[in-house]
Amino acid sequence: MNEDHPQAAGRTYWQSLNELANTPGVRAAIENEFPNYDPNEMVGTSRRRFLQLAGASMALAGVTLTGCRRWPKENVVAQSSRPQDRIPGVPEQYATAFELGGYAQPLLVSSYDGRPIKVEGNPIHPLCATFVGQKRQLGASTIHAQASLLEMYDPERSRSVLHYTNTNRREAGTIDAFLTAFAAKAKSGKIAILSEATSSPTTQDAFKRFVTKFAGAKVYEFEPISTDNQYAADKQAFGQPVRQVFSLAKADRIVSFDADILGLHPYSLRHANDWAKRRKSADTDKTMNRMYVVESGFSTTGTVADERFPASVHVIEQMVLQLAHKAGLESGQGGLDARQVAFIDKLWKDIEAHSGKVVIAGGSHLRPDVLGVINAINGKLGAIGATIDLRPETDRPTHVEQIRALVDSINAGNVDALLILGGNPAFDAPADLEFGGAISKVSSKG
Repeated sequence: MNEDHPQAAGRTYWQSLNELANTPGVRAAIENEFPNYDPNEMVGTSRRRFLQLAGASMALAGVTLTGCRRWPKENVVAQSSRPQDRIPGVPEQYATAFELGGYAQPLLVSSYDGRPIKVEGNPIHPLCATFVGQKRQLGASTIHAQASLLEMYDPERSRSVLHYTNTNRREAGTIDAFLTAFAAKAKSGKIAILSEATSSPTTQDAFKRFVTKFAGAKVYEFEPISTDNQYAADKQAFGQPVRQVFSLAKADRIVSFDADILGLHPYSLRHANDWAKRRKSADTDKTMNRMYVVESGFSTTGTVADERFPASVHVIEQMVLQLAHKAGLESGQGGLDARQVAFIDKLWKDIEAHSGKVVIAGGSHLRPDVLGVINAINGKLGAIGATIDLRPETDRPTHVEQIRALVDSINAGNVDALLILGGNPAFDAPADLEFGGAISKVSSKG
């Protein structure tokens, strides 16, 4: 700023070089910027007059804004008979379940006049509820369950049945018309359903009745990120398909080999409640669980670990085999450095001293034989039936085997109609299957 300029004393700043030049034309423009503004008049205005002007301005703004935001005309038809126990404007809660990767998460959904607006965990379901003394705590829900509510209000969500022809898209009528056309196509028997993983008895029963009604129809299941490796390892170890359910509230020592049991595990809420309960027990009975985490990347479980050991997936698998060697189940393992061996030695001494109260979990991306070794170690330590419950599952091929069988059937000309229930296999199916190219050979797909 030029100290000799007349405006320098007031320490003002210029918005342009013309204003800095302070020419007569610029001064006139500045003075006429607000032609109806008189500061002297504003100073002399009474408080009553000022409020009158402000109120008139707000009223005028309200009229104009209301006119700009006029809602379209709608015809509202009253219900001829109101549903039982429903009062307009009063929220309702109903129990439901959100399924992700074949694992159901029990929920309570709050609904206003038929519109779901809030999702919470079901507090009376064992996967959500937890006890502190005799008091039952409220349930919770995962971030995925919360996000599922947004799908109800997705502006891109289809509102009708659409028919695609090359790059053209048009409405194809009602759902009933679609079902009629699909049923006619299904009579040929060359029909297939590709579904996301589900453990719903109702859905599985519907699939069975569908296959019974349409002879030759087949149902396939596929998830791009699945627990197939764990499924295969459990089937091999226990002689039948089972699902492991951890009881962390009974565990004094918890070991995670790249398994985010408090974050990404389908039962993470149950695990987090049980784990936190044992941490809080230190305030009363002076005992507390201890968690060891060996992982290839930061996870929710790793952030709360008492001891965290970073390692690559290959090294993690070698450390599992070294732990099995300490348990007398495997031969000695090479390739580990002194620090990794020392950690496994320390880990084994601790968990062996707490046999029967140990949980060892492995990430579902580890090799099936490595996960089988973890099962053997849990069995050696008496965890099966104590801290790990086994729940029977339906026997099935792996997801990769199923979608490969579907693609082979399509390429052989055995599929005239394909119904895809959820997912986007053209994007996330194994690349070597070329699912996008195979689906183009199906005459009817939806």
